[in-house]
Amino acid sequence: MEVRKVELFLLEMKLKEEFRTSVEALSSRPVVLVRVEEKGGEEG
Repeated sequence: MEVRKVELFLLEMKLKEEFRTSVEALSSRPVVLVRVEEKGGEEG
């Protein structure tokens, strides 16, 4: 497989419930999606 293109997408995913620790409260988390396209046109 020969990689032709790589794309990164940074998204913010909301949590169903707020998550609390002794330091902070989180209502969302960052998520990175990666899209890879090969020279033959297949992607995923």
